[in-house]
Amino acid sequence: MTRLISWNIRHGGGTRTEAIAEAIAGHRPDVAVLSEFRHNRFGARLHERLADMGLVHRRSGRAAAPANTVSVASRYPLTPLPRTGYLGEWSHRVVAARCGDFRLVGLYLPNLKAKLPLLEYLIALPRAYHRESSLLVGDLNAGKQGIDGPDTFVFFEGAYLEKLESQGWTDGFRHFHGLERDFTWYSHRRNGYRLDYAMSSPPMTGRLRGAWHSHREREIGLSDHSILIVDF
Repeated sequence: MTRLISWNIRHGGGTRTEAIAEAIAGHRPDVAVLSEFRHNRFGARLHERLADMGLVHRRSGRAAAPANTVSVASRYPLTPLPRTGYLGEWSHRVVAARCGDFRLVGLYLPNLKAKLPLLEYLIALPRAYHRESSLLVGDLNAGKQGIDGPDTFVFFEGAYLEKLESQGWTDGFRHFHGLERDFTWYSHRRNGYRLDYAMSSPPMTGRLRGAWHSHREREIGLSDHSILIVDF
């Protein structure tokens, strides 16, 4: 069994870094995809702690702090995969690598329509991603109308998620929980949203054994996001 976690650690972790590392260790992951990672002393320390857990291989988006990026740490070797689409100014928010025996795309999408180039990039991924075991993982800052946020909130990205599903990608959480509402981030008005995803290709969907959220880390203030956990 392999366990992957995806977590937006909020502004690079800062003084919360040690507690964040302890929380990650508690889930005993084989792969960690971390959004809002920053290349500073806190990011370096977090990479050290991940290596202590056995996650000795890593790939990160290239951006100097205080820019937020995405970092992938793994027990398995990470071999970079070629970029095949236009990412605009957001190339540091996508990490594509072969991770052991599957393809992994770690993601941190920006807000609102700034994320359009990245959504288009995902829709245009080569067919090899669909034919092989692949996962698209991270904070997509996206959702579907009526189930991933307040009824009155309009997710313009829903059409892109539906397009991905029409190509054969499966929303890992929905695969196991149907239309259940379970949110990973809350606004200052306490409106909940599910923004964190693991989308699986057809071969990978057959390998999934579970997908769920750990809310404790958000509830005690380690981040403003819950952790997404996927077993396969």
